[in-house]
Amino acid sequence: VEHPRPRPSGQAQLLAACTTAAPSPGLASETQAPTSESPTPADVLGTADWSSMTLPASSCDPAASGDITLVDGRGTVTVNAQTSYSVQAVLPPDIGELAGAPAAVLRYSCLLNGANGVGAFPIAVFTAGATAPKLLDILHTDDLGIAPSGSLLVPDAVSFVDEQILITGKYLTDTDPRCCASGAAWTSVAYVYGRVVPSGFLSTDEPPTTLPVLGAQINGDLIIYNPAVPIHDRADLAYLEGTPDDFREFIWSQKQGNDGPGSDSVISVNRVRLSGFARGSVGYIPPMGGAALLWIKQGGAWQLLTGLQNTPGCAMLQKAGFPADVLGDSPTCLTDMYDEVPYGG
Repeated sequence: VEHPRPRPSGQAQLLAACTTAAPSPGLASETQAPTSESPTPADVLGTADWSSMTLPASSCDPAASGDITLVDGRGTVTVNAQTSYSVQAVLPPDIGELAGAPAAVLRYSCLLNGANGVGAFPIAVFTAGATAPKLLDILHTDDLGIAPSGSLLVPDAVSFVDEQILITGKYLTDTDPRCCASGAAWTSVAYVYGRVVPSGFLSTDEPPTTLPVLGAQINGDLIIYNPAVPIHDRADLAYLEGTPDDFREFIWSQKQGNDGPGSDSVISVNRVRLSGFARGSVGYIPPMGGAALLWIKQGGAWQLLTGLQNTPGCAMLQKAGFPADVLGDSPTCLTDMYDEVPYGG
């Protein structure tokens, strides 16, 4: 099993805690085609011994090193004399199609020993390697989004819809005791822009039977990226389809300017108007806050208009001539009296 780049683990309390879509490179193009002597990708996933799978220990706790080798679907992670976890996989894994290629999703729990249900609930996403499953990425509860109550989702089921992953689970409502989550929500995960990308949005509506088309949606000079394009490294700039070189170089400079000692920034781009307006955000690995960002092109150069923790001010937007459709489908702004009102541009 090949391990992806380690990511920080999210900790949660067990049930207590008309546009045209441009094509994106799919997972199928990155999966090795079978030869007459090699098993098909579906066979690789369907016949694998999932009860003996190897997983990175850091998926349970970022301070852990090495691997977890499951035995009959169970394993242990030891961080130090005071911290250890019991690991249990949910078997069999869910197998389906992700971005046009066979994929598998393995859910497992990492329960902190002696802590009455506290732990992490990772989701490992695999594609088929030449002869064995290949680990694409591991999702944590804090990757999936936050419920209206501020609680994280604890996944309890996975399915494949429109070549994406649909995850359903429970979360604590404002009135739930910590033992018993009653809120139900779902979220989706796609393989787009060369990586596994969670939507980051939890919905409490009924789970859908179809999911939106993903990729760059181009309508005149407005480009909407669904989901947002995350810029981790320079190669990711190629996924900013339809944008000129000067915008891509500006976004790269934004990432470099936000990188700091002990943390990596991730600049995400949501919407761009080629006339000189854009919206995105900045986040960090390990998590340490973030902000929404508005960019504008003035004097022939892109620059940061503002960073935001809440709704933008109407006066600032109007002074900049910021288009409403770059902010979103139903944008709002704050008046001088701090009333939130619809923003029409």
